[in-house]
Amino acid sequence: RSLDIAPDMSARGSGGGGGGGGGGAAASSPSQSERKSRSSDKTRWDTFLNTGENIIFTAETYKRKGLFSKKRQLILTKFEPEGRGSSLGAEPPEFRLFYVDPDGPKGSATYRGEVAWTHDQPVKPKLINDTHFDVVSPLADNRAYHFMTPGKDLARSGAKVWCAHINDALRQQQRTSIC
Repeated sequence: RSLDIAPDMSARGSGGGGGGGGGGAAASSPSQSERKSRSSDKTRWDTFLNTGENIIFTAETYKRKGLFSKKRQLILTKFEPEGRGSSLGAEPPEFRLFYVDPDGPKGSATYRGEVAWTHDQPVKPKLINDTHFDVVSPLADNRAYHFMTPGKDLARSGAKVWCAHINDALRQQQRTSIC
C-alpha cells in the first residue's frame, strides 16, 4: 500500500509512470475510510521527519541484505525551506531516502537506516524487474541497497514507480542547480 503525498498535485502525475493506459481505476476518488487510513499513515511516519521535510512517496518494501529480507517502510522526503525557490541560482532541494521497521518492538515503528545521498553525490536507482530495484549510494562506497516491492499493486508502488520517484527527485536537484 502506498502513500503519495506531494505538496503540489502536478508532482503526482508528472513522473510519467511508464506506459500510461492502465490507470482508469486509480482516477476514482478514495473513500472516506481510505482517506482516514492515509491520514493516519502520514501521521505515523511524520515522527521520523526532520523539520521542514515533506513525504513525497512511501510504500512497504522488503530490504534484502545478504540472504535475508526484512519488511521495511521506505520513505522518500523533500526539504525545501520557504526562502528557496526553483528560480535560477537557488539552492537545490534536499532529498532523503530512509527506511523504517513498521513492526518494531511493541508495535511501534522503528527507524532502521538511510540511503546516503547528497546533491554532489546522488544515488543511482537501478530497475531489476517489476518488483525489484536497487539504489546505489556513492557515499557508502557504492553500496547497493536491494529492495523488493510486494506484488500487491505494482502500478502504484512497484519498482518502476520507486525508480520514477527517485529519478524525478534527482532531476529536481539538477534542474535547480543549473546556472
